[in-house]
Amino acid sequence: MFKIGDFAVIAQIPASQLRYYDEIGLFKPYSIDSQNSYRYYTIEQLADLNRILALKSLGLSLDEVQQMLKSHVSTNDIGDMLEAKREEIKQRIAEDKARLDQVEARLQLLERGHTPTTQAVVVKPVCQQTYLAFERVSPDRESFINQFTRAYNLMHEANPPGRRYAVCIAHNSNFVPDGLRWELGFYVTNQAPPALHIDQKLCLKRYDLPPVESMASIIHVGPLQTGGLTYAALSQWINFNQYEIIGAFREVYLVQDTPLDTMKSMVMEIQVPVKIN
Repeated sequence: MFKIGDFAVIAQIPASQLRYYDEIGLFKPYSIDSQNSYRYYTIEQLADLNRILALKSLGLSLDEVQQMLKSHVSTNDIGDMLEAKREEIKQRIAEDKARLDQVEARLQLLERGHTPTTQAVVVKPVCQQTYLAFERVSPDRESFINQFTRAYNLMHEANPPGRRYAVCIAHNSNFVPDGLRWELGFYVTNQAPPALHIDQKLCLKRYDLPPVESMASIIHVGPLQTGGLTYAALSQWINFNQYEIIGAFREVYLVQDTPLDTMKSMVMEIQVPVKIN
């Protein structure tokens, strides 16, 4: 048997927590010395304690833990609940990481100010492109990323015939007061169908994007959340070189045939039609 201090170290919790659990009747020691009132525990009790700690980690109160133990919840059920909790925590961490990336990008924009970018910008002609896409309006940047990721991966799985690069168009004309208006689709060949139903809410339609005589282009390497830095660099270059934006921004994703993970680095070309002021 183990004294309370030793058992607390084994269980990696404070001894005071074991005393409190004893006082409320949640987890009793195996025995108590009648001479000195020392509490003693057995190694077999560790499984029962871990069950309590697992339920507590799910956010249950001690009263709720006590009720669940009385209902003889199985180890498998607790394992399933912990798995679900793990996925919830992982999702929350990913969302927090995405928000942190955006905050850091905004801080870099503040620090950079109006200094001309050193990133390479190219002005080039772009020929007519056949585009198979759908349109959405997102209320904010975070909603856009969530909707965009889901739609991108559904489209990737559908694998339409004649697909080439995935492209997102951010519309800056016909301003939408309650959100961001965007299109997502693929540059495709003539093999692509006139319309493609991905699911009940997602239908891609084919049309032609007209040629652009002067397209300012910059490469972004990094997660989607930090794309604002590259947009800022492109806009600084446009302003410094006295160009005027005359059309919608395009994001061309240069890695084909892969699902999208917005937390990982990607390579995309940000383009916008321009003319000399």
